[in-house]
Amino acid sequence: MTLALVSAPLTKVALDSLKADFGWEVLASPGPSLLASDGFDPAAVGVLLVEAERVDREVLERFQALSLVGCVRGEPANVDLDEATRRGVVVVRSPGRNAESVADLVLGLMLSVVRHIAEAHHLVVARQLTEDRAGPRQTRDVVWRPSDPAAPVPYSVYKGPELATLVLGLLGFGAIGRRVAVKAVALGMHVLSHDPFVAAGEIEAAGTEAVSADELLKRSDILSLHVPPQRGGPLVGERELGLMKPGSYLINTARASVLDYDALVRALRDGKLAGAGLDVFPDEPLSPSDPLLELANVTLTPHIGGASVNVVEHHSEILLGGLRALAAGRIEAANIRNPDALAHWPLGVLPAFSRAQPRAEGAGIGTSQGQGN
Repeated sequence: MTLALVSAPLTKVALDSLKADFGWEVLASPGPSLLASDGFDPAAVGVLLVEAERVDREVLERFQALSLVGCVRGEPANVDLDEATRRGVVVVRSPGRNAESVADLVLGLMLSVVRHIAEAHHLVVARQLTEDRAGPRQTRDVVWRPSDPAAPVPYSVYKGPELATLVLGLLGFGAIGRRVAVKAVALGMHVLSHDPFVAAGEIEAAGTEAVSADELLKRSDILSLHVPPQRGGPLVGERELGLMKPGSYLINTARASVLDYDALVRALRDGKLAGAGLDVFPDEPLSPSDPLLELANVTLTPHIGGASVNVVEHHSEILLGGLRALAAGRIEAANIRNPDALAHWPLGVLPAFSRAQPRAEGAGIGTSQGQGN
């Protein structure tokens, strides 16, 4: 019987399916590190199911009988893919698991920067917009107006445009970009999209306008980034920010390598951009001296785009869908990140896979729709 060591959060339905469908013995990892965990024989482990735990050369050397790594992330950046491939360890991922969650946060960041929500909240809780009042609190309807007639009135200072009056530009049209498009169109926004890997007809079928990269930059009131990590330098730098409309906004919930943050800070400081909403950064956690913390026209969140309570259910479904596809020999649907490993995949867990029976349509957990970042 194959031993599956699980450190990823999975639903009970998923855990039960691993036992019933594949005949695996499922053991929850008792420690935060796969190297520190004990209470089992590493030589008996044929499957690792992880989320953010590192599966590097040292881990792969510890689990000599390993044949499969299931990573419940869209991109298994915590797994040494080259070493896994060399050892014939297949890596299955969970693309699009947080598409809905990140798309929600994009809308939140858009509203925050356009309507000054985070900025106004900060000023209120920092007591910069509050005043001492004598006597007990009264129940009445009032207007937030300072007692000093020369002081600025928040209603006038923190005005912003309605979303339906703005053009949203999506750089990237994967699973997350598509969900943002659907939500933005429903709010009455005109949406532009650019993705060289997606046909224009497919983009337009989603109710958005397919445009070139430069046209996207020039016409967008809000630019939202939805592209994978970049190794050859940022896609959006000094030139691209220079093409954007004066007074426009930028949202980045993708990866820090997509954006030149120094150029962004300059654009925000000199007023080229009116604001930005950022969930990812070159250094995480942020340094207390980071220049972004000095800017009032940004909303910053600590990489929580995928932190919805529903993501565990999503990635459990996607992972199981990939494993079932692999069991059925439908390699193209198995979400394998390193298909070259199949060329010298050992028998390992194959006997267990042979016991997996496809379920009737609608009777269980299926594959995910779409590809994600």
